[in-house]
Amino acid sequence: MAAFILLALLAGQNVRAIMDRAVADFRTGRVAASLSGFDRVAALSPADAPYLWQRGIAQCYIGRRHGSVRAVLRAALHRPLSGSER
Repeated sequence: MAAFILLALLAGQNVRAIMDRAVADFRTGRVAASLSGFDRVAALSPADAPYLWQRGIAQCYIGRRHGSVRAVLRAALHRPLSGSER
């Protein structure tokens, strides 16, 4: 049981590292690499996939307009509104 918990914790850290790298890649103009990272996060953590609005923006930048609109809308539907947006 302890091994399972350790693996789950390590997987979570790995997903966080992949996400951080994908964001860094996007910020430095490596959009295709960032999309690859966002896709890995979505595959490794399906529960987080609807919140990956950055994935939609990266898709838009490389010309996948249909997928980008879908990803951004899905993220918007899953994101709670902040006080300034209500």
